[in-house]
Amino acid sequence: MLRLRRRLATIVAAVLAVVGYPSAVFAFDPLDPVNCRTHPEHPMCTVKVDEPGGTGEGMRSDSAGSGEQGPQRCTTRLLSRQNPPPGAGPGAWYERSCVTGDGLANVTTVWLADGDVTANLGQQAVAMLRLPALRMRLSPQPPAPQLVNLPTWFWVDASSWGRRTATAEAGGSAATATATPTRVTWLTGDGNHVTCTGPGTAWRPGMDPLGEPPCGHTYRRPSADRPGGELLVRATITWRVTWVATGGVTGQEADLSTTSAVSVRVVETQAINVGRSRR
Repeated sequence: MLRLRRRLATIVAAVLAVVGYPSAVFAFDPLDPVNCRTHPEHPMCTVKVDEPGGTGEGMRSDSAGSGEQGPQRCTTRLLSRQNPPPGAGPGAWYERSCVTGDGLANVTTVWLADGDVTANLGQQAVAMLRLPALRMRLSPQPPAPQLVNLPTWFWVDASSWGRRTATAEAGGSAATATATPTRVTWLTGDGNHVTCTGPGTAWRPGMDPLGEPPCGHTYRRPSADRPGGELLVRATITWRVTWVATGGVTGQEADLSTTSAVSVRVVETQAINVGRSRR
């Protein structure tokens, strides 16, 4: 069976070579874009990610997604410019070739309008975005307890914040998706929430422990009566997602989010010595 699969795959490759289709292969399949969030192992999931203050890094894996007949690899080729279908606007004919893990081939031809290809490129670039893990920080930092009537500072690591981009290319066209963090919402665990438009400010020794933080919360009662004597603090970053493609075509997609949580204890203290750091 393995030999048969190999022979079929070889025959398909030979046929495509004989008919003389252009060798340029799309970096994605505009007829069936791969969602790289749910299938990060797909070979099409190659993306350059721009890290703030750093260099981009490529991410790629070797296996394809699964279909009913086993793993399937699909490529889309731009055919030579030919007459469009009656009534069609600017566009081109594309050939889609799929070979399953069982060696079965399926080749279809379809006309795609230029705008359809551009929109699919934008959506594919969005699917290729890699958002960073949210690393939340508090001061006092758990497992140290939070103190009643003393401000708790909230912030997220620099690695969790900052614009992220990904680019999808097809032939002479390209689209770049950009995810921009717009706010952090903190659920404080005591029924309150705090929304901050930036990453927050890290508390440092020497700062006034009674000062109001740029992003933070003051607990008014201990957590001893809560299950386990703790509160669950959850932070969520909301990302605005846009894309721009060749020719200046733009689009905006639904917001994305990253989230993280930590359990904290809130205790009451009888006296606070503000002359010494309690953090």
